[in-house]
Amino acid sequence: MKSLLSHRAFRSVTSRWVILSIELVLSGMGALLTMLIFFRIRLVPIESVDMIAILFLNTVISALAMLVSKSHHGLIRYSEIRDLFTVLRFAILQLMIWLLMLPVVSRGFDVDALSKVLALIVNTLITSILMSAFRLLVKEVYTKAVHGLT
Repeated sequence: MKSLLSHRAFRSVTSRWVILSIELVLSGMGALLTMLIFFRIRLVPIESVDMIAILFLNTVISALAMLVSKSHHGLIRYSEIRDLFTVLRFAILQLMIWLLMLPVVSRGFDVDALSKVLALIVNTLITSILMSAFRLLVKEVYTKAVHGLT
């Protein structure tokens, strides 16, 4: 009975839209961490307004890439290795969209092109790691909830 209740409760909070929302937050966290690495540690000046604009654009690009790659579909509590390929497909799509938009959105930044591309690659890696870790965490929590703590 306990595992049945846990199963129902867990299923009700893992809808596609909840997963999409969480993954968008993780993507934003990846973008923030990337900006911290590239703009603060490397001492490249950036205004707060620019950071907000980058985060907004990152959210739009991430949402588009997630919807196209369907990274939020499937039962995340049963994640397997093939689901990590879904995250990889999302990450590559997100990177491609960013690279296509880079000439347009980066005009106002006084940063060399190599640093911009490196920042996008680091963002892709960080976001992929965060999303993969989230999936593994959900699977582990679900397994413990259904099978009980052992």
